[in-house]
Amino acid sequence: MKLEYDVIVVGSGPAGSSTARRAAAEGASVLVLDKRAEIGAPVQCGEALGKVGMEEAPLKPSKRWIAQELDSSCLVAPNGKQVCFKNQAYILERKIFDKFLAIEAARAGAEYRVKTRVTDLIKEDGRVRGVRAQSFGEEVEYAGKVIVGADGYESRVGRVMGMSKALKFKDAAAGLQYEMVNVELESPTTEYIYFGNRVAPGGYAWIFPKGEDVANVGIGITVGKDQPHNAKYYLDRFVQENEMCRKATPVNVVAGGIPLSAPLEQTVKENVMLVGDAARQIYSLAGAGMGYSLMCGRMAGEVAGRVSQGEVTEDALMEYDRRWREKYGNELMLAYQMKEIVTGFTDEDLNNLADVILDLGVENLSSMNITQVLAEILLKLNPSLLERLEAFL
Repeated sequence: MKLEYDVIVVGSGPAGSSTARRAAAEGASVLVLDKRAEIGAPVQCGEALGKVGMEEAPLKPSKRWIAQELDSSCLVAPNGKQVCFKNQAYILERKIFDKFLAIEAARAGAEYRVKTRVTDLIKEDGRVRGVRAQSFGEEVEYAGKVIVGADGYESRVGRVMGMSKALKFKDAAAGLQYEMVNVELESPTTEYIYFGNRVAPGGYAWIFPKGEDVANVGIGITVGKDQPHNAKYYLDRFVQENEMCRKATPVNVVAGGIPLSAPLEQTVKENVMLVGDAARQIYSLAGAGMGYSLMCGRMAGEVAGRVSQGEVTEDALMEYDRRWREKYGNELMLAYQMKEIVTGFTDEDLNNLADVILDLGVENLSSMNITQVLAEILLKLNPSLLERLEAFL
């Protein structure tokens, strides 16, 4: 069994497989390690992916792993008013999708080792030379020129390198989701997102269609607030009270933490890179990261694959850090600042915000510009926010 590689990727989610596929396409020998026995399981995601993320990955949509194509989004204020706008997106079957990404990376030349948990990085002469792992009860070591941490927001690679720390309470949410059948959807091509401190304190609830009468129905509540109830309490009440869900029954349950932090200040150190949730490349206003994992993973793979075949230096790998920040840095930081502001809103604030948006009209509103539009509206309503937002507008 081969024990030396140009690139070692820790984690086989969208970020890891996207990185591996591109690095292998650059001609690098690539190894992907994952602690799970089955890639894609268990699912811990709302399964929504914007069309832009799909195109920039790039990936060709497939009925194998797309459950439903969407054409619009509706944001529902506490008083029931809806702000609806065009939004081209997909609701995936994540388990199938993640395995598809791994298959594509393997076809490009990457090797995978499942049920292999990375326990530490191997350092010699002050430099990372590889990884130490537990595989089927045995300890094994792999040497690598470039190590990529794509192992989620609690990244062991990032912590060992001193690049990341545990999330603060205010930058985390507790998520719970039911996949439900017999949902009486108003529109199977529209996602519905509900706000309000009674519905989901500091977060939101969602209905993501997966067919004519199937949908992911979930909730995320911030854990930094002094919550009187847990996520299950709020989700069960939401299901009981929402007209689309009253006759529905769950066939699957997904639970997990949702990162809501700003991107890490450092995503490259020595010969180690972080990508996806491990780098906190997260649209924190919505707790979404799959699209950025795919897009940033491609960048990471291009740089890692090319650099690993020559002299590996931190400066050479920093091309990845510069590229992703130039393209996505401002929008991710703006989303984080907006999250910090909006999570403190009262229901009255949220209702007023919906009224202002509706008064302005939603004809030109889209998923591509909604953060910018919301930021500009908030600045008009509260000019004192200028200092926090202007650097990212």
